[in-house]
Amino acid sequence: MSEGGLGQERQPIIFDLFPVGKEAALNAFRNLSLAENPSGAQEAVIQEASILNESNPYVFAYFLQMLGGFPPEASKTTDQILWGALIYHQALREEARFRGGRLPIVTREFLQDYYGMEAKAIVSEQKDKKMSLQEAGTQLRKMKQIEFEHTEPEFSKIVREKLGVHPGWRPEEDPRYLGIIHMHFLFK
Repeated sequence: MSEGGLGQERQPIIFDLFPVGKEAALNAFRNLSLAENPSGAQEAVIQEASILNESNPYVFAYFLQMLGGFPPEASKTTDQILWGALIYHQALREEARFRGGRLPIVTREFLQDYYGMEAKAIVSEQKDKKMSLQEAGTQLRKMKQIEFEHTEPEFSKIVREKLGVHPGWRPEEDPRYLGIIHMHFLFK
């Protein structure tokens, strides 16, 4: 049964899903990674995007809107951001299922508040440290990455292993990692 289907009314909404368990993280990578699922990953990614759109349409729209701000030549980057978000979404859904429930539904109002808080944080960082908006955005991403690693130590360890970390790899600049972090903070 898909997310948001009939009968889901009986499942409690699980609000505290953190940290996401190791099994849920590994399963998400196993299902959605071409390296681990060469024959079915593409279809699994499409299915996860459909589940996200059906069960949390405002979150799906948020990501599409965010990714729509990139120039067309950045399609590889946007695909990677969305893939990372879907990895984390599937892990969250599985964690909720392990705990006997389902994910909360994010409202439009929540997303507007969230987006406003993000914008204010970037502008505040920029003014406090007298830096460009781009530098402030990079600084905020670094801080979120550090917070993510503290709140999701097991998941971040798995991400580092699965993304094929190489010397000089900077997680705050990896679009896949950014997608994971964006999805994490939307639900956190």
